[in-house]
Amino acid sequence: MLISGKARLALAAMLSLAEQADWQPGPAIARQLAVSKVYLEQILAPLKRARLIASKRGSKGGYRLAAPAAKITVTDILRVVEPRLFASQRPATQKAIYQVIDERVIRQLQNNINIFSSQITLQDLADDCRHLQNKAAAMFYI
Repeated sequence: MLISGKARLALAAMLSLAEQADWQPGPAIARQLAVSKVYLEQILAPLKRARLIASKRGSKGGYRLAAPAAKITVTDILRVVEPRLFASQRPATQKAIYQVIDERVIRQLQNNINIFSSQITLQDLADDCRHLQNKAAAMFYI
């Protein structure tokens, strides 16, 4: 099961914010992620409504995390931008075949996604990103 490009961009935007303590202007984030400012704002709006990020207008404004990166999990972000991964809606009257599929497959997948993604924080991702960048910077070629 793959997450959408929208969810991937939301994770990348949140990671970008986790790497900076100060307010980050929307255009700078959009440039860093190579997306349009308008599309980025569409991604950030639900994250703001969910109080995962804060925004401030003005020349010194922009976006920043609303909580420490160690307190925000991948689940927190995915629940906002990919709610279908966690949805448990199904009609009350279904054939047995669909009930079995829902119980044995869909619900188990959703549960495993929730367990896995709730164990990863933005701080974990930021640390991994920093480690990868340091590793790439330390490499030299002959």
